[in-house]
Amino acid sequence: DDSLRRFVTFEPRANVAMSVNLLVEPTRSDADAGFIVLQADRAHPMSGSNCICVVTALLESGRVPMSEPETVVRLDTPAGLIVARAACRNGQ
Repeated sequence: DDSLRRFVTFEPRANVAMSVNLLVEPTRSDADAGFIVLQADRAHPMSGSNCICVVTALLESGRVPMSEPETVVRLDTPAGLIVARAACRNGQ
């Protein structure tokens, strides 16, 4: 069923140039969170720029604890496990 993707990526809520990062519980025990990239054309297995957005949101919202100067965040994606290293300073 593709209705959720169409609902969040088509007008009037979005447009063809936008994407949605759907945060989900990870299926892997070694991941902090999971996410799926939804775009107007399809669901994508991975996107580097979307990964940066997800890591930033997880850290700044407190969903994943931040530790300075670097925090490692593990993301479960349809493309596999992504390990991101975020440079952290002054709570950002």
